[in-house]
Amino acid sequence: MTRSLLSSLRARLLALVFVALLPMAGLILSSALERRRAAATEVGESVLRLTRLATANHARVLEGARQLLVGLAHLPEVRERKGEACGALFAALLPEYPLYANLGAIDPDGELFCSALPQDRPIHLADRAYFQRAVATRAFAVGDYQIGRATGRATINLGYPALDDEGRVRAVVFAALDLSGLGRLGADASLPPGSVLTVIDGNGTILVRHPDPERWVGRSLPEAAIVKTALADRIGVAEAVDLDGVPQILGFLPLFEARDAGEIYLSIGLSREAVLSRLDRLLAKNLVGVGLVGALALGAAWVGGDLFVLRRIKALAGAARRLAAGNLSVRSGLPHGEGELGQLAQAFDEMADALDRLTRRQALILDSVGEGIFGVDLEGKATFVNQATATMVGYAAEELVGQPVHVVVHHSRPDGTAHPLEDCPIHATLAGGAVARVRDEVFWRQDGTSFPVEYVSTPIRERGAIVGAVIAFTDITERRRREEEQRRLQGQLAQSEKLAAMGELLAGVAHELNNPLSVVLGQTALLREAAEGGPLAQRAEKIARAAERCARIVKNFLAMAHQHPPERHPVRLHEVVEEVLELLAYQLRMDTVEVRLDLADGLPVLWADPHQLGQVVVNLITNAQQAMRGTPPPRRLTLTTRHDPARGRITLEVADSGPGIPPEIQARIFEPFFTTKPPGQGTGVGLALCQGIIAAHGGSIGVESRPGQGATFRIDLSVVAPPRARPEAPPADQLPAPRGQAILVVDDEPEVADVLAEMLAADGHQVEVADDGASALDSLQTRSYDLILSDLRMPQLDGPGLYRELARRRPDLLPRVVFLTGDTLSPEITAFLNETGAPSLAKPFALEEVRRVIQRAAREERERRARVGGPA
Repeated sequence: MTRSLLSSLRARLLALVFVALLPMAGLILSSALERRRAAATEVGESVLRLTRLATANHARVLEGARQLLVGLAHLPEVRERKGEACGALFAALLPEYPLYANLGAIDPDGELFCSALPQDRPIHLADRAYFQRAVATRAFAVGDYQIGRATGRATINLGYPALDDEGRVRAVVFAALDLSGLGRLGADASLPPGSVLTVIDGNGTILVRHPDPERWVGRSLPEAAIVKTALADRIGVAEAVDLDGVPQILGFLPLFEARDAGEIYLSIGLSREAVLSRLDRLLAKNLVGVGLVGALALGAAWVGGDLFVLRRIKALAGAARRLAAGNLSVRSGLPHGEGELGQLAQAFDEMADALDRLTRRQALILDSVGEGIFGVDLEGKATFVNQATATMVGYAAEELVGQPVHVVVHHSRPDGTAHPLEDCPIHATLAGGAVARVRDEVFWRQDGTSFPVEYVSTPIRERGAIVGAVIAFTDITERRRREEEQRRLQGQLAQSEKLAAMGELLAGVAHELNNPLSVVLGQTALLREAAEGGPLAQRAEKIARAAERCARIVKNFLAMAHQHPPERHPVRLHEVVEEVLELLAYQLRMDTVEVRLDLADGLPVLWADPHQLGQVVVNLITNAQQAMRGTPPPRRLTLTTRHDPARGRITLEVADSGPGIPPEIQARIFEPFFTTKPPGQGTGVGLALCQGIIAAHGGSIGVESRPGQGATFRIDLSVVAPPRARPEAPPADQLPAPRGQAILVVDDEPEVADVLAEMLAADGHQVEVADDGASALDSLQTRSYDLILSDLRMPQLDGPGLYRELARRRPDLLPRVVFLTGDTLSPEITAFLNETGAPSLAKPFALEEVRRVIQRAAREERERRARVGGPA
């Protein structure tokens, strides 16, 4: 803020001296003004006298013209409008009147019929002001400034009507007064040096100007000061600015003034400066004298004030400024006397001592707080900083004080982009007084690194006005780390819960599907063998392949849950890809998808489950096909394979030209049950299934995508050699098939039990069926069986319950028990089979699998009997 002119003590001392000199200067000015007014009045009267003299000279010209026109109006040549005779007469008269540019007469229709100057064409003058005024007033009339149509010269025409006996206008005679001649009258007038003579008409047009007529004559200046003054006041004296912009004292009078007959005014002006210059010089001389006296007085006040007062005041002011800047050790250095200044110095020093003690106490409090605390003024500059703040941002506390906090520690957002001051919550506190609580910003250290903070910005008010703000903040880096770890653990827990839910779902699905699939596979096998070739056998074969495919899908679900070991053997990846494309060829053609293959030559053979890999490829191609449906053709699907011998990896890429996958979707795309499809169009388990299968094969699957640029799914598989074959007994299917075995089938599903009984009976076995464990125990009381095929899940008495009862009643039958199960995901069943070591056959089962189980059981029974010495 700019200081007031009287804010300093020196200025006030000088002001006192200046005020003392004011009466003297005022008296001089008052006297000078009085003399100027008297001189102006005297000059005005002189100017008005000169104006009257000049007006009389020009008025005589007009009066002479009027008398001439009155005489001409009575001539018979004029009254009878005899143009030639009249023109000859006027031509003879014109040389006698050198002030006139022409003499002429106009008929009542405005046509020029008589002219002292010869005319070679008709001239119509009805629009001329002097003609109209003479006709209207029936008297002498003055026109306006014009360029004559007959003369071609600047004139002011004077008109007079010629009337008949009845008072009707027969003609209008006129005299064209040459303005150059009229201007010579002004030049010839005896005017004082520097005078200006001006003649104007009623429209404000300059008719005569002396000096400098060429510049002004003919110009219409109704808004000029002297013109407005003359037209408004008509007669008198006034001060106005001349056409040249020079202030003048003007006298003005009308040369000719008649209602409706035209007006002409004459003014004479004298330069105001020239008239009053002598008085101004006298005033200046007097004021210089007063100024010299005042300067001496002001000099004495300056030196005396500095010597006796200002030096001590400056010492106190300097000490106060250093104290305000933060130097709490400063003192005045002046003696503490009894005078006013001595008492002031003592009070200042005592105040500095108290402030030093208070500041030290506040600093101890602030430095004891673990949170960062700092204050800012209205300009955003730090006013105080505690030690915690300095430590966290890497500056010394004194380096921060006085610095703009936003520029130093708050200049950028967490992502590194600029943080405009107008968006800063601290700035908002200073601007509006609102308390800001912020959790998602960072402060920046001196080394250029940042750390997340949580802070509160509170306004500081003084007498109701905001004077600054105090900011308390906390480094929340460790809290963020804990929160992130908690979110990660919660995510893992949620993932585990989803997988557990999916496992339960898959267990139920597998159990519900495997029983009917067992029936379909069993009946198909029986139908195929009964048909012994032909169309019926072929149809049975197709049914069998479809049922086996369903069984493989169930196994793939189980493999995803990592609780069902895949069936691995050597696999060529290209064959898997080609089989899948053959399977999906029709759907791809319907969606006009162009398939491109870039398959590397010489890929190593994989040790994998071909059905599971095919399921992965089917899922990826189907997803790509569905994604491209919403994009215009061409739609391209590219499958690429590569082999990296150095890494021992084979890569399969499935790329599409679809809309791409947003980053937020990519982060969750492999989560079980996560889907972006509408309800009923997707389960969200497809890609989770793919990830589970690939992970079970020791590989990885990922996705790369940019919105609008399609998506690429990449599968990396390890090239793993097949496990070495261990020496073992000959395969069961190479042993002679036993016949005539007594077999008990225990299953609560009648269809499963019946088809299994038919399959066994077709091989020559004696089969009985029990619908639960309790019925099986009843059957075992009446006879013995070579093999017991029992379901695990049954009402009344389930498989584990039957096994425990046999262990209690007939332990010799335990080796003959083979369990059937469609629910290999159940932890209880898995634990039971692991604990007992009992063999099991997974539903759905094929006829050959049942035969192998019987052969293996027969072989183990023979081996057991051979060990105990019983009959083979």
